[in-house]
Amino acid sequence: MTAAERWTAAAVHRTITLGDAEISYLPDGRVELEPHGWFSVPDLDGISPELLTPTGYLTGSIGSLLIRTPDWVVLIDAGYGPRQLAREQSHPSLGELTGGGLASYTEEYADVDAVLFTHLHDDHTGWAMAGWPGTSLTERPHCAGAAEAPSSFHGLADGEQLFPGLTALASPGHTRGHTSYLIEREGQQLLVFGDVMHSPVQVARPELNSCFEADPASSLKSRAMTLEYLQQPGVIGAGMHFADVVFGAVADGAWQLAR
Repeated sequence: MTAAERWTAAAVHRTITLGDAEISYLPDGRVELEPHGWFSVPDLDGISPELLTPTGYLTGSIGSLLIRTPDWVVLIDAGYGPRQLAREQSHPSLGELTGGGLASYTEEYADVDAVLFTHLHDDHTGWAMAGWPGTSLTERPHCAGAAEAPSSFHGLADGEQLFPGLTALASPGHTRGHTSYLIEREGQQLLVFGDVMHSPVQVARPELNSCFEADPASSLKSRAMTLEYLQQPGVIGAGMHFADVVFGAVADGAWQLAR
């Protein structure tokens, strides 16, 4: 696959290193985003044609991040699970929605110490709800932002350090309890920002909210703070839905591919 093709392709299994940590994106599936409906605007000036599929959709990947360090291992988000929706069965702003890929990686994530969620929409909780295949992950702590965590989860406070070098950061807007995660290892940083942004389009046009924002004003604030942080030297971001360009940095108002 060429670098240009990755902007419209669903993510594949990719791994980066961050100090002594190994960070892998484990793909579960994909979702098609109809750009005008998704962003609730008639005009998308500035959207690069290279980001659109031949049928006019933006590609959103669905998957999990596996963070493995010498001291702890966590999984962030749980994909969509073993199911799929055709375009005609989905929301008008969406196209095809598929999951199931995480079942191929059970050996990689079977030993995690905790499962963390950016938020509790079904494309981030799928396997946790369906039952983790071939593992005992149901017995591991499950964590989400305190504003939306069910009683069986650990509710995370803003700034809470779960493990050394892993901090939960409140980033509300898409949901009330939406949470980002900052990983710091040997002087390097990775910010996992979940659905603060769904597409690289929003790096150049941060005023664009998705049609599913619970609190649009808070979404704009969280996105501005996220983009400001991602522009710092040496900070990498992980966009969970960013096609096959999940890992990147922000420079000159654009998403710059890191891996």
